[in-house]
Amino acid sequence: MLLDMYVVPAYRCQGLGAALICAIAAEITGLGWAYMRGQALSGPAARLYGRVGVRFGTNEYNVSGQALRQLASLAGKSGRDILRGLPTQAMNYQP
Repeated sequence: MLLDMYVVPAYRCQGLGAALICAIAAEITGLGWAYMRGQALSGPAARLYGRVGVRFGTNEYNVSGQALRQLASLAGKSGRDILRGLPTQAMNYQP
């Protein structure tokens, strides 16, 4: 279980958060997990989770189904490729 992830200010706005999320997605799909859940109140993390995940509650997001597999497929890609290939929220409802 990953409880917290942090990108130091000097390395922000370079797509590292998205790259880390993709690497985590690849790891957990390889373990057979069906979803991942993240929390973010505001800022880039909330925007990323909001773009690819399904929100429930006030600040929690789930990524599952085709969306999770799409994130996993982007692991190791360039920041540009990751941003272009991010799944849509609708992909969470595709098995």
